[in-house]
Amino acid sequence: MRLHKREIKSFDDVLGVLARCQTGHLGLVDDQGPYVVPISFGFEVVDGGVVIWCHGATAGRKITAIRAGGRVCFEAEWLNEIVKNVPEACDMTAVYESVIGFGEAREVTDPDEARRGAAIIVDRYDPGASRTLPDPLRPNVTVFKIELDEISGKRRERG
Repeated sequence: MRLHKREIKSFDDVLGVLARCQTGHLGLVDDQGPYVVPISFGFEVVDGGVVIWCHGATAGRKITAIRAGGRVCFEAEWLNEIVKNVPEACDMTAVYESVIGFGEAREVTDPDEARRGAAIIVDRYDPGASRTLPDPLRPNVTVFKIELDEISGKRRERG
C-alpha cells in the first residue's frame, strides 16, 4: 500500500468496513482478458479467514471464468462523502473506506452448503429473509464462494 497512513490495520476494523459495503466487485480473468463485475455478497469468518459468498446465473462469463479456476480479486468500498468547494478542482477528494482481497473462487455444488451460503447473502441485506429461501434453491442460481488468503483495508478520513 503506497500510503501506509491510510491502511486499516485491525482485522476487526476491516470486517466493519466490509459490513458497511453494499456492493462488491469481482475481478476475474478469462480468455477474453480481465473482467470485473459488481456483485451482491455475504461474508463470514472461518478459521480466522474471510469467506465471501456470492451468487449468479448458471451460465455466463462470470461462472465460466470461476469454473476455469485461478485467482480472483474481490473489492468493496463505502463512499461516505465527496469533499467539494475546495480552492482548486484538483483538491477535490473522497472520504471512503475500502477492502480488497484475493483468493480462489469455487462453485458450490453441495445443496446444503449452497443453501447456507445463499442464506448468508440474503440475511445480510434483509435479516431473517433466508427463512423464505426455496429448498432446494432454484435451478437457475449458482452459489459460489471465495476463500480469501489476502485481505486489506484502506480509508481516507476527512481533513
